[in-house]
Amino acid sequence: MDTNTNAHADAELKTNTESPKNAEDLSTNITQPTQLYLNTQDTRKLSTDSSQHTHVCSRHSSSFDKYHSSSTIHQDSPASHDLLNQDIAYYFPNKAYRFQKKWVLVAMTALSFATIGINDSAVGALMPQMEKYYHKSEAIMSFSFLANSGGYVISTATSSFLIHHLQLRYVLMIASCIYSLGSLIGTFRPPFGALMVSFILTGFGGGLLDTAATSVIVHFEDGPLLTVTYSFFSLGSMASPFLVGGLQSGDKQPWELYFWFPFSLAAFLFLLQWFVYRSYKAPIEKDALHLSAARKFRLVITDWTIIIGVSLTFVVFAMQDSWSQWASKYLQDTKELGDGIPQIAQGTFWAGVAVSRIVLCKLVAMVGDIKASVSLCAMFALVLVGVWLVETQHLAGAICLNILLGFVDGPLVPVVLSTSVNTLPHYLKQPATSAIVCGGLVGSSIIPLAVGQAVNAFSTDIVPGVLIVIAAVSILLYTVLYTTKYLKLMKDNDIKPSISGWMKASISKNTSFSSKHRECAQQSQASP
Repeated sequence: MDTNTNAHADAELKTNTESPKNAEDLSTNITQPTQLYLNTQDTRKLSTDSSQHTHVCSRHSSSFDKYHSSSTIHQDSPASHDLLNQDIAYYFPNKAYRFQKKWVLVAMTALSFATIGINDSAVGALMPQMEKYYHKSEAIMSFSFLANSGGYVISTATSSFLIHHLQLRYVLMIASCIYSLGSLIGTFRPPFGALMVSFILTGFGGGLLDTAATSVIVHFEDGPLLTVTYSFFSLGSMASPFLVGGLQSGDKQPWELYFWFPFSLAAFLFLLQWFVYRSYKAPIEKDALHLSAARKFRLVITDWTIIIGVSLTFVVFAMQDSWSQWASKYLQDTKELGDGIPQIAQGTFWAGVAVSRIVLCKLVAMVGDIKASVSLCAMFALVLVGVWLVETQHLAGAICLNILLGFVDGPLVPVVLSTSVNTLPHYLKQPATSAIVCGGLVGSSIIPLAVGQAVNAFSTDIVPGVLIVIAAVSILLYTVLYTTKYLKLMKDNDIKPSISGWMKASISKNTSFSSKHRECAQQSQASP
């Protein structure tokens, strides 16, 4: 007993006397800090120990720990992360009506996603009215997607540095202010050039708000929670086509009135953010205190798991947003549905997305990420075939297929985000989130624009075929992502990878590479 106590004291003394520059050395390999999982189910049990207590600012850290700590983070010991910024987990902790800060942060993130979503599919829903008002072709109007998504990409690319140097409260308030300003410009039915500026501003504010809000949720290390929170994004996106359709009245089409909805929500968020995030500070390992934002970002973009995750989000966002933006135009021109009906059908797509993210979040974790993701992508392609073959002016078929299309698409974005980020230590989660979301937004801006140019050159008939090809590419990338993570796990545990080991891990009920699957891999390696 005394021997163990003395050894522990010696180890603690050695930790406290090491040079702070060792914090740079531990970050040369980002696979070092945490155990690697291929699914979120095993990581959920870790979040109960950290998430409720690591999302507020700590005022009790000593100056010695703040500036001179460089303890090593061991791979298989989550307790050794020694997270800073720990505090009480409740608002009004000494009152009978106390409530957890975690759920307030989750509610704020959900409201932020709904605010972003209400503008996401609005461009596509407003496209027919704006074409008539500005007398522009589809090729010219498709630059609206580029303006909105371009602002989104710029903000997500810079968000990592902003969050590193500013309090999260100020970053969120800046995002809401810019978002509301862009929406306010749209309410005046401005000239076409000013409308593009409006879309750039709303995209910039939405992207910054998206990344900052997501960076809060990923620290909980709970994949189903992230999926449910993302469902509010689809609820906002579902509402916008119905709101646009409701604003149409005969020959009068006051499309500019729509922008008052995102403006009001952003202004409301601005007020709430001042109070809710007043004491918030993200959890961070002591060893990462001296790492700059640029170094963290370099560590993230040189990791193969994140690189493949960025590529996958590029494809998944492109697949989802291309249909979201062009569904109204496709249903109106190709399927010959009347005015207002395509917008309603587009809204049912986001209704399916919202329902699936709520209903399937636990099922995906139980079945396994790899099987669920590949199966959903394959079903997405099959439903698109049904959309392609459905008869013209078939209202029930168009609406039902849009609901089903959204249902199979819903979990894809949260799954790839949580799977890619949950393997990282806390101090790399935020820059990794920025990189992954930025990659997805590049896809959501480039591919809808390319589809618009193709539609202008040919017709809207090609839209389902293009998305079927993108779905096939996403299946390939999902397989590559999980294969990369399997190989990394085998390397970290000094186990020789094998096809049989990969198959046993991928087809098991719980597709997380925990100790159970390491044992399976060892058994398959030992078997003749």
